[in-house]
Amino acid sequence: MQPVKGGHVYADDLAQNTLIRGVRSLHTYRADGELRRWTMGIANNVYRRHRRTVRRRSSWTTQGRSVWCRKKICGSSWS
Repeated sequence: MQPVKGGHVYADDLAQNTLIRGVRSLHTYRADGELRRWTMGIANNVYRRHRRTVRRRSSWTTQGRSVWCRKKICGSSWS
């Protein structure tokens, strides 16, 4: 896994999300499997989802204002 941009706050959030997802999906763990590998798979999925969200949010921002703001609030046209 790569270092998390945004510092320890995001890393703490991702660790907590991993723990929550692990507890919620504990029923899917097979006792004959390796617990560390299963947990790291969950952590990788949480991290990938986080990176996707960061990329989407950064693409939504245009000139410091979100696309939603330009259309709904600010009254700018889409042309």
